[in-house]
Amino acid sequence: MDVDHGESVMPRQLLDLEDLAFSQGSHFMANKRCQLPDGSFRKQRKGYEEVHVPALKPKPFADNEVLVAIDKLPKYAQAGFEGFKTLNRIQSKLFKTTMETDENLLVCAPTGAGKTNVALMAMLREIGKHINMDGTINVDDFKIIYIAPMRSLVQEMVGSFGKRLASYGIIVSELTGDHQLCKEEINATQIIVCTPEKWDIITRKGGERTYTQLVRLIIIH
Repeated sequence: MDVDHGESVMPRQLLDLEDLAFSQGSHFMANKRCQLPDGSFRKQRKGYEEVHVPALKPKPFADNEVLVAIDKLPKYAQAGFEGFKTLNRIQSKLFKTTMETDENLLVCAPTGAGKTNVALMAMLREIGKHINMDGTINVDDFKIIYIAPMRSLVQEMVGSFGKRLASYGIIVSELTGDHQLCKEEINATQIIVCTPEKWDIITRKGGERTYTQLVRLIIIH
């Protein structure tokens, strides 16, 4: 009995995982029926069944839905989309919110849907706030943090954003357990791509406040 709280302490028990396993094995399926979409068909093979499901067709465009042409972007932002003619459907829907407001965004879309370009538009909007009349950028006035879940993805994003923002003179750097940045490198970097663990450590250090106060945009992958 826990005297302080008057609660009973339950004794620990060991779970026998083998007893909890399905008798049918790891491929057990509890559902008895599976409703396949129209156009699907099955083929019986030796030892297994092959199920063919047609790819989903994209929804037709709404009456007022159009793809945003790259030349409709602000002049300063067009260089980041070199080689593109238009934004895709998701990017076009988010264009005004991303490029014309500072609202928070939560984007949920499949892999390959173009979320990285949405993030790039948000970066370009922030960069655009620091462009002088002569076209130069006040690179010391802001920092952008891009948080990616894995180190491999961090490296991929550094390469992608670094290439697409090179014409702006923007420096993109990796900050992970494998790749540290000294104070001078952090000061010279405008976009820091890091893992959640590294960003958590940085924000807990009082000595890092000098540059965290310059953070104007945080993107979580």
